[in-house]
Amino acid sequence: MARKVGRLGHVPEFVHIVSGETRGQGSSGFSAAMLPYLSARGETRALRQKLTRIAAQPIAPDAYYDQVLTLFANGWMEQRYAFMRTGELRPAWLKNCAPR
Repeated sequence: MARKVGRLGHVPEFVHIVSGETRGQGSSGFSAAMLPYLSARGETRALRQKLTRIAAQPIAPDAYYDQVLTLFANGWMEQRYAFMRTGELRPAWLKNCAPR
């Protein structure tokens, strides 16, 4: 997906999971959702592209889905939480509350 996004210059709106064929251009929320993935892979060029897109095309106040995607992405980028290998969300405050 990182290579595809890099080649296309945008996050696709639809991806056929078997063929890898893509269609359309995803919203800024889709770009935000890619931030943790691109950052973890060290894809700095693609990461900068997505940040630029988000700044150029802000999320509409009534676009709930895009707002939530952006909220999760920004929280991860600010290290407020992490996504575990199991898919579990681990908030930063849990490490401050570990039993002694």
